[in-house]
Amino acid sequence: HLDAFRQRYAYHLHMWQLENYGISSHLPANRPQMINIYLQNTDMSDKAQIEMHPTNLVSELRAEVTHWWEDLQKQQPKQSTSSSSPGIMSPLLGHMLGEGPLRMISSGQELFVDMDERTLGDLHMSDGQHV
Repeated sequence: HLDAFRQRYAYHLHMWQLENYGISSHLPANRPQMINIYLQNTDMSDKAQIEMHPTNLVSELRAEVTHWWEDLQKQQPKQSTSSSSPGIMSPLLGHMLGEGPLRMISSGQELFVDMDERTLGDLHMSDGQHV
């Protein structure tokens, strides 16, 4: 029952952990090696690297991506007020991109919410994978 609970609520548990609420999910004692996953937005201007286990769920990856994206969005207004370069998004486009769930694509395949209860190993995520 604990595994079913962890799979179903892994996104929320991981988001709380990232926000320093001290909530951690039930994890197996024996964990395989870490894999590096590189996060990159569609205009390829911002990149980040995270480390995860192949036994982590896609929903935990989604929580990491969401947390990273929210941090980028918090920095966006600071950058737009300090500079007025032509590379900054229009307010309408920025507003539209900030709404709704993020689309995650890796190796040309979209990682749908239906896949959230699968592990990264099930999807053959390897070291150096881009999302």
